[in-house]
Amino acid sequence: MASRASQMQNIQIAISDTNEFLQDIPSCFEVGSDSKLHHQYNKVNVFSHKKNFFADAYPEVLKVENAEALALLKRRLLSLPIYMHIHLERHRRSGNTRIITHGDYVIMVNTKNRDLQSQLLGKLDQAEDMMRRGKKFAIEFNFAEALKGWFASRFDGGWGSYYCRNASFCVTNFRQRSKAFTTPLCWVLCLPCCLIAAPLHCAYRAIASEDSDLNIRSAVSYVKGTTPAQRAEIRNLVRAAYVQGLVNAAQNPEADRQMYEQSYRQAPAPPPGYPGDADGKNTEPPPAYTATPPSAPPTDADDAMINVI
Repeated sequence: MASRASQMQNIQIAISDTNEFLQDIPSCFEVGSDSKLHHQYNKVNVFSHKKNFFADAYPEVLKVENAEALALLKRRLLSLPIYMHIHLERHRRSGNTRIITHGDYVIMVNTKNRDLQSQLLGKLDQAEDMMRRGKKFAIEFNFAEALKGWFASRFDGGWGSYYCRNASFCVTNFRQRSKAFTTPLCWVLCLPCCLIAAPLHCAYRAIASEDSDLNIRSAVSYVKGTTPAQRAEIRNLVRAAYVQGLVNAAQNPEADRQMYEQSYRQAPAPPPGYPGDADGKNTEPPPAYTATPPSAPPTDADDAMINVI
């Protein structure tokens, strides 16, 4: 079973069901006396629109007052993973019935991934340039589209409307723009007030601040948590298999020797430059077979194989 650490190295955005995440909390988090998750600041960045899950998290809006504060934030965003607690919904109709499928998830953004890092870096460089020129700016970093795409794939792309909440943050030296006034649907739903106020707000923002959005493009991978009971069961299975293999080798040395030599000859050829046959099989005689006496496995051998952070 691959460890969570090895899984994380190969993904861009990892997503886990909240309950499964809580069953296998990464080592950089711990549950506090307030029943919230507290994190190690030197290991991860945590964003939360609300304070009911992650404690001491960055808010939705990060206001930077000067170039030094922006440089520090840039360094953290590009070097440490980002965790968020998000909500996904799917709405569809069946006759006169409206069906809503929803769930709470924890996402981990692997900012060391080159593609993701280049996207973040482009906007953060833009923010630094505007800060140097004395301009006001507000940049929205939004992961919703990638997450909605993943959620839709769980329904085989079936028809429905998909919504994602709490999957964004804003970096600004001014203030965040109003989402209500920049969404045309709200203009219609909130007639006549929004229809009058929204154009005025957009004109004001165009003069006062340089606003931009970054809709993150990324693959999303589901990472299933493992409970302590499951990890203990796997350890026991590994130990049992290890001991059983040693016992079988001691009881049937000839059969074990034949299996060893056959496996050697069927193995793929070594790297180029090493003596081997062109068909990809080893042709040299195998090293001398030595039966391994049965003994207890190292206490940490199986833990190293199935380590889960």
